[in-house]
Amino acid sequence: MENASGLNAGDIIYVRFKTNQTWLDEIYANNYMTDGDLDWDIGTYTINYERRITSVDGDSISIHSPIILPMQSKFGGGELRKISRSKERLSQVGIENMRLV
Repeated sequence: MENASGLNAGDIIYVRFKTNQTWLDEIYANNYMTDGDLDWDIGTYTINYERRITSVDGDSISIHSPIILPMQSKFGGGELRKISRSKERLSQVGIENMRLV
């Protein structure tokens, strides 16, 4: 990380992998699509993770579960932010009369 100040072990973080065309090309994302299939594109393909920090050492952090995608600037990079559970979470939410077809 560029700057891990303000992060501590036990914090919950939100990590976003923002893809670019280089990554889609290197994994052959659209090579097997046929007529009628929706191609992968960088505008709609973003991967989000929620992780818990297990340790902080300078500007390096360790998390409880791996992130399996290459979060390198070559492939689009990513972003990380601390989650405040009390302010950014829904609670006591219900859905009524939902029908899946």
